Amino acid sequence: MYTIVLSENIERDIVGNLQAPKSIVIKGGRVIDPLTSRDEITDIYIVNGEIKAIDVGLAQQIPDVEIIDATGLVVVPGFIDLHVHFRDPGQLHKESISSGAAAAVAGGFTTVVQMPNTEPPFDSPERIHEVNKRAEQESIRILTTGTITKGRHGVEAVNVRDMAEAGAIALTDDGDFVVDTELMKKVFEHAKSLDLPISQHCEMPSLVLNGLVNTGDISARLGIAGRSNDSEIYAVEREIQLAMETNGHSHIQHVSAAGTIELIRKAKAQGVNVTAEVTPHHLNLTDHALLSGRGNLPYDTFAKCNPPLRTDLDVAACIEGLADGTIDAIATDHAPHTVKEKQTDIHSAPPGLIGLETAFSLGLKLVDNHLIDLPLLIKVFTQGPVQAWNLSNRVNIKGLGSLEVGGIADITIINLDSVWDVNQGTIHSLGVNTPYLDDILKGSIMMTIAAGCKVYEADDGS
Repeated sequence: MYTIVLSENIERDIVGNLQAPKSIVIKGGRVIDPLTSRDEITDIYIVNGEIKAIDVGLAQQIPDVEIIDATGLVVVPGFIDLHVHFRDPGQLHKESISSGAAAAVAGGFTTVVQMPNTEPPFDSPERIHEVNKRAEQESIRILTTGTITKGRHGVEAVNVRDMAEAGAIALTDDGDFVVDTELMKKVFEHAKSLDLPISQHCEMPSLVLNGLVNTGDISARLGIAGRSNDSEIYAVEREIQLAMETNGHSHIQHVSAAGTIELIRKAKAQGVNVTAEVTPHHLNLTDHALLSGRGNLPYDTFAKCNPPLRTDLDVAACIEGLADGTIDAIATDHAPHTVKEKQTDIHSAPPGLIGLETAFSLGLKLVDNHLIDLPLLIKVFTQGPVQAWNLSNRVNIKGLGSLEVGGIADITIINLDSVWDVNQGTIHSLGVNTPYLDDILKGSIMMTIAAGCKVYEADDGS
């Protein structure tokens, strides 16, 4: 059992973050900070929401502070997710900004970026202002993307400058690929002058057609139309070409195909401004996950997602891309749906699965299998996304994604050895649509601190 904790007698500052208690010392944890390559047992002193000092023995030296004993635990920067769906407005039965924030802190995230494919979408400065105003009431930092085109119809571009000035952190028609190359070139050119990433869901509609799962043995066995790697590869080729022509920033969402990763690797080597994210599920699952079945169905629709789960070869390529820096960040693509919506015929079930609360545990599987090391895992949840989108400067927060002295005290405390049951009682999201439902995962978030304030704490014995 887990609880969301908001400290008493605290006020919100002008950006909606919670003002922190006077001072805290986190004592005796293994502190890992990818920015400084710090990996040592030490203490962290927090004052007024900032990291004041990091040194051994601070708990004994500083009087009248709250002590958080992190002995045997790992202390890292608060996680950052570049890709979540909070369904707010329009589909509050699936998720809201508040329930999404609760899921985020339970997963160790202190900054998330919400996608604009809501109902209505975030396709105007007014809608960006409105959603950001509501997001500021939450205990963590919720950033917002705007759409590339009005109504996400792929026909008429938004005013890029107006969207950026309203607070859009990036532009995307997430869920849909904008096919019009001339339109996209103009958008890239405008975005370049504003240091604004263009974040595309790269699947070419003309190649996706009616495909639902990865093209291959599993789609043939189930008799379901396939969704080929080529649909992603050709879309990524187009985005890289536009980035080359405009010197703009192309961010490739949720890469899934080996060919895609090789394209990004070559583009980076050529100096193209391209960054990429991968989901925990594309690092851990193949299309065989569809075969497990759920309820009375012959397949598990909780494993249906776009882009689809692919093959062992693709999973291995994603892990290799993460290990060699081709992929900059792990992003969850947290996509909640109701059980009724998901547990139906695969043609009708919406794509997507929740990911905020299981993300670290799934990443830890890669560490335990000696595919990456723990500092790298922490990096792709923290400094990776910050550096990919230049977030610290763009949101004007010192130390974002790091444990920098003088920087923001966004901190996550983890028990690497603790296990937890993934079930309706432990998930804070309104959605429970994950292939890991009723599984036991290793690695528990014990506490999440945002701007020096405890916003989540695992109950004793959890």
